[in-house]
Amino acid sequence: MVVGNFFTHDARVTKEAGSLDRAGYDVTVYSRWNEGLAEKEEIDGVKVRRLKIGRYSPVRFNPYRFPTQLIPSILSLIREKADVYHAHDLDTLFSCAIAALVNKSRLVYDSHELYLEMLKTHRTKTWLKRINAAILVFLYGLIERRFIRRADAVIDVSFFRRKILASRYGLKEEEITVLLNTPPKSWQVEKTRKLHKLLNLPNDAKVVLYQGGMLPGRGIDRLVKSAEFLPEDAYLVLIGGGESVPGLQKLAGKSPAKDRIKFVPTVPLRELLAYTAAADVGVIQMLNTSLNNYYSMPNKVFEYMSVGLPVASPDFPELKQLLGEVQCGVVFDPDDPQDIARAINEILSDQAKAKKMGQNGLRAFNERYNWEIEEKKLLEIYQNL
Repeated sequence: MVVGNFFTHDARVTKEAGSLDRAGYDVTVYSRWNEGLAEKEEIDGVKVRRLKIGRYSPVRFNPYRFPTQLIPSILSLIREKADVYHAHDLDTLFSCAIAALVNKSRLVYDSHELYLEMLKTHRTKTWLKRINAAILVFLYGLIERRFIRRADAVIDVSFFRRKILASRYGLKEEEITVLLNTPPKSWQVEKTRKLHKLLNLPNDAKVVLYQGGMLPGRGIDRLVKSAEFLPEDAYLVLIGGGESVPGLQKLAGKSPAKDRIKFVPTVPLRELLAYTAAADVGVIQMLNTSLNNYYSMPNKVFEYMSVGLPVASPDFPELKQLLGEVQCGVVFDPDDPQDIARAINEILSDQAKAKKMGQNGLRAFNERYNWEIEEKKLLEIYQNL
């Protein structure tokens, strides 16, 4: 398996690698190295190899990186002589495809994002960056078109995204397996008071939780602004890291609700749900900046459901469909702080309704939306390779 991040908080790759390891496969995850991380280690039976490279993709070529990073990383993958090369997202597809070709191995393409659409959000008002983004979209598009048809299996994270991927490259939808990014039942926890204790909140405080990356384009600033329209006993807690955190903290410091906006740094993956279970409402926040966001199905919606939290979510197709089908949440306009607050207040103001939403979400998680169900699809893919 190859992933373009540091493999420290990647829930999806952790779950997939763990499932394959327990099924008897010998799994090695290649990722990138960063200061303070081990170049080689074993995590729950899965071998991890971190290479000192900027990325596994040939895109964004520069004369120095090509001979010193890209070629050595591909050679490292080739030397593994793996039976299967599993590319997690488009930025690792080229390297995995070359290694699979050389070793006559199987290739799995696991599309976590509508990557080309995600790249388009990098466009800014400056012509240089707009041109750069267009070049990246073109080059990554060539790689995806070339190798998606050569893959022995293609995986996606949601049904709406699968439709787009299939349509774009002339595939049948049934040729792409959807693996929802759900947590396993074994990660479930009971209701906790962890955030109240950690942040010294009043005993009767209502916790409105956002957990996940805080990056440009997600509109977390709108969520921070929404805090001033929440009740006096409601605290907005944001768990996670990202380049937007300093700016969001500064924005929160100027808010009329500044004393009720709290930030918690990224917590270890296996500990996260203990924090999640301390909240009263789970919020998903992102802007409609691309089809990648618009058709998103983030893992946090299932994490919230797994601990019985009612969900407040952007009014986007697949999220709206899920919340409506399960009856476990309320949607809002993610660009409007007051409407975000309106959805949250709708949940907080009716305890009976909120409890019912939480129960509905928890029941749906236990019956349909857990990793124990999703991993069966993954194992079937591997059995058929």
